[in-house]
Amino acid sequence: MLASMLVSGMTSQYNLRGLTVNLVFPSEIFARKPFIAVVELTNGRRRIPAFFIRVEVMGATSTIMFLKPGESRRIFLQLSFSNRGLYQKLPVIIMSRFPFGFFSRAILVEYVHEIIVYPEPLECDGETIAKPQDLKEEHGSGTQRNMIGWVEEEIVSIRNYQEGDPKKLINWKATAKTGILKVNERALEQPRVFIIDLSDVSRENLEHNLSCATYVAIDFVNRGYLVGLKGLDVFIPPQSGSAHLKKLLEVLALYALDEVPA
Repeated sequence: MLASMLVSGMTSQYNLRGLTVNLVFPSEIFARKPFIAVVELTNGRRRIPAFFIRVEVMGATSTIMFLKPGESRRIFLQLSFSNRGLYQKLPVIIMSRFPFGFFSRAILVEYVHEIIVYPEPLECDGETIAKPQDLKEEHGSGTQRNMIGWVEEEIVSIRNYQEGDPKKLINWKATAKTGILKVNERALEQPRVFIIDLSDVSRENLEHNLSCATYVAIDFVNRGYLVGLKGLDVFIPPQSGSAHLKKLLEVLALYALDEVPA
């Protein structure tokens, strides 16, 4: 019996040798929102397979029954981060009870990779945290333009219809082409430039306001608005587009508690 236990322990330990793990995360991760991570397990041994390998990441587990020499296998785990911020080391546990199940051997791998977790988006009234900016200028000709050159009657984008939009703005050609009701959006149809203002946010309500700001940033940028951000020691000028939205979300994810007054 003791000999069997000794063999079991040694075999389990050897069964883990040469195994490497790699994690692949989605491009956007939000706090308290489940997401799917890809875990790639590789058997680096040349001749000997691996059996009954269990992988655990942040409490989520999956088992690979058999891994040939040199083979890589992908498994999918549903994970979730409780808090926003920067994560640079993620513990990954690889376990084996092979061959008899008397002992469980495990190795801890610190997966080193920078993962930025954005605040949880919290639906809110955008006007509570995002202030519209009037960027119109008067010219000698009497024509009004804003700072990026739109004239009052210029169509700047075509977007999905929203409840309350005037019927005169419906773009029938785009609607027929896409099968979705589309409307023209003109330069001065509504305020198009907003600044998310975190200047007066206190430590007590910081997380709520960051979640609200995250929701507003995503919503307004997706509508084609120019969105900027102002806070303690930070100012991002209003812009649009996916790259700009990523920059806004990263600043919100890393907004420091220590810089906020109590």
